[in-house]
Amino acid sequence: CPAGTYSLKAASLCTPCSPGYYNPNEGSSSCISCSVGTYDPFYSSTSMSNCFPCPVGYASSVTGASECNICTAGKYSSVQGTSCLTCSVGTYSNTGAGTCSDCPAGSYSAPGSSSCSFCPAGTYSSDIRSGFCTRCIAGKYSSTGSLSCSSCSAGSFSNDGASFCTLCVAGTYSSIEGSSSCSMCSVGSYASSSGLTSCQLCAVGHYASNVAAISCVVCPVGSVAAEGSSFCSLCYSGTYAASTSS
Repeated sequence: CPAGTYSLKAASLCTPCSPGYYNPNEGSSSCISCSVGTYDPFYSSTSMSNCFPCPVGYASSVTGASECNICTAGKYSSVQGTSCLTCSVGTYSNTGAGTCSDCPAGSYSAPGSSSCSFCPAGTYSSDIRSGFCTRCIAGKYSSTGSLSCSSCSAGSFSNDGASFCTLCVAGTYSSIEGSSSCSMCSVGSYASSSGLTSCQLCAVGHYASNVAAISCVVCPVGSVAAEGSSFCSLCYSGTYAASTSS
């Protein structure tokens, strides 16, 4: 039998070597299999050179392969790959990839991913190849796919992991950026609306006896109060206050 074929004992015909096999010798009883990581799609091959390395993005884990298997998304293989390898954390690949690509900042991935996921609102990722996103600390916030968290403006606050800041309600305030809570107005002061950065003192003739007041109360006739008072004082003997707001 010529090279590229073989015959078994008492055979009347020579059989061509199957794809994935070759035979460089005449008069052989068997063919030689292509090694792992190579393939041969043709019949009657006569040389090991007919066993081609699996191309990038393909692999063959068995001998005698007639074709290589394409790597699925989330895996990769270099030239003459014997197996498809799993992409590491923070990377991804499409089908038939020779390498894995890095996830950009603002995204993340688990091992074997076919794509990167944006960091959800309230979290961030400042580095490439991230396997997770970090929660924003209290006083900060972020939108989807953020590289960092932004500070809440004065007059607002946030808890950790926030996607937005909340305005301080009437009767409270925050005077600095990045506040994790709002402070109540002290007695003698008030905040009449939301989102304020400071409280106003009660005017002369007015008072606020409770914290977190949204307005001040007018002193009754016969009593007075200085600016920022928490109570009204009765007029001394021999004096009077004929009107409110005294």
